[in-house]
Amino acid sequence: MKIKRLHIKSAGNFKLLYGFDQSFYSNNNEYLQPLCLVGVNGSGKSQLLEVLAEIFYALDARYNNFQDKRFETDILFEIEYLIKNNGNQKHIYISRLQKGLPKVYLISSDKKTEIKNSNEISEILPTKIIGYTSGENETLSIPYKDLYDNYADYVSRLALNPESVKYSEVPDSRLLFLDYNTNISIFVSNFLLRQDSDLKIFSRTINVQQLRSFRIIIQLNHQAAPGSNGIELTRELEDYIENLKKCATCYNFENDARIYTFDYYVNDATKSAFKYFFKNAFKLYTALYKIKLLNNLMIRKKDLQNIKKLRKEHKLVLKPPTVPETDKVFRFENVKLKIKSSNDPVDYVSLSDGEHQFIQIFGSLMMIDDDGILFLMDEPESHFNPKWRSLFMTVLNELKKKKEQCIFVTSHSPFILSDFHSETVYIFKLTNKGIKIEHPQEETYGASFDRLLKIAFDISPPLAYKSLKEIRTLQKSKNKKNIAKKIPRFGDSIEKFYLYQRIEELSEQEKK
Repeated sequence: MKIKRLHIKSAGNFKLLYGFDQSFYSNNNEYLQPLCLVGVNGSGKSQLLEVLAEIFYALDARYNNFQDKRFETDILFEIEYLIKNNGNQKHIYISRLQKGLPKVYLISSDKKTEIKNSNEISEILPTKIIGYTSGENETLSIPYKDLYDNYADYVSRLALNPESVKYSEVPDSRLLFLDYNTNISIFVSNFLLRQDSDLKIFSRTINVQQLRSFRIIIQLNHQAAPGSNGIELTRELEDYIENLKKCATCYNFENDARIYTFDYYVNDATKSAFKYFFKNAFKLYTALYKIKLLNNLMIRKKDLQNIKKLRKEHKLVLKPPTVPETDKVFRFENVKLKIKSSNDPVDYVSLSDGEHQFIQIFGSLMMIDDDGILFLMDEPESHFNPKWRSLFMTVLNELKKKKEQCIFVTSHSPFILSDFHSETVYIFKLTNKGIKIEHPQEETYGASFDRLLKIAFDISPPLAYKSLKEIRTLQKSKNKKNIAKKIPRFGDSIEKFYLYQRIEELSEQEKK
């Protein structure tokens, strides 16, 4: 997949993007390269990801989902992208320049043919739209959170009254949001069903070698469950739970509270069982993900409705009330790992923030390996140490290989920027007339950090303000002894060199 152009005529609450019109991938041989969006905070790069998520959320809800078939966005837009369908590359143009439903066209030989059939439109939308934010900017999560609420509600209605809903099972959504709660599911799915050769990336970088054991608890009629009968399941979810039971090393079922406890000691037999019942890592993840979304049913429906209304009207990132861990319908417990530095099992929750983020980002890229995927990654390396940041693109390209996926990455890190060629870098600048976007005027790939900070953020020299201010004050000083006394306080830099030069100037003046 490859997004070629996005034009925003009216952006609803995304004020910075009014009039936005940008082409991407100007060079055909960039096809498989991720795109890097850089710029200072508030320059609009994260809003671009948010707009893309909302556009495809609305398209998914309209053409391929269990949700309300109205077109749920105020954004007026045009978008063009390339995507493979049935082995053929298709050029898609979608236009919604006034309120109402969008028009969808297939472009071939400069000819536009409108596609009106909903099933045909569904087939040429991105396979998945994967969102991730490091947590500093959670607006990206709004359409995903709305989807989760709708999913849980639909499951409840389907289980209680199948005749009242359209689908006999809940269709898979295209939208998946990666947050802390998805972390363990990604880890478990990969370490159960990916090849050992794929998993070497984790042992090589974060020293995690094996998944040793874990527990899954599913509770449907416990004390905190809603209604007199608790959570009712669809046939699809019942099948998932039955298959989890068949894969378990041992299990327990409490009949009155309908609580399942599944324990897994991971060995070759465990992996073979999961392979038989769930086929691959992403299908296992999808099953766990769907059961986990039932946790939303533990929140009062009135609270969810009020939150959704405020999200829609004001684009507020309102989180629902937190469900206590012991009240959740689905949860993991006692996830134990084998790491290089210890013979004893280590608890998953003891990993650092950076290790969790590494598993989440690269685990999702490993697991979701279909073509036609759109990844929207807002600062995916924020918790990485400098060494891991310097490896980010190497690992990403190793996992991506030749998959036809479109990846947008926002970052403030010169470590990331130095692994992107300038034609795939978009610098966002906020001006009096709105957002200005441009490619760097010089090559960024392999450039020094000094140059990259100047190119992307107009920082020259690349020193923190406090130390730079102190050095520049000394550069103007006439007290040679004071300058010499304070020089050892500073690390090596061109600015420090000028202090030595200043001492020489003052010495020459004394001779005159």
